[in-house]
Amino acid sequence: QRIGIEEALRAYTYNTAYANFEEKSKGSIQAGKLADLAVLSRNLLEVPPSQILSTEVEMTIVGGRIVHRKP
Repeated sequence: QRIGIEEALRAYTYNTAYANFEEKSKGSIQAGKLADLAVLSRNLLEVPPSQILSTEVEMTIVGGRIVHRKP
């Protein structure tokens, strides 16, 4: 069995926060929630599956602060 990319992203983001009773502060990008996220080089919802593994992290933000930026 397999799932689509959108369902996989939701499983790793919102569903994980929901399972930990943290969906009010984590799991999606909304005003008032913690700003922990990664900015990727491609939109995973728009690229062919063969390009997902070569997608790079451009920036990582934790607590609203940039903690990594690709040179």
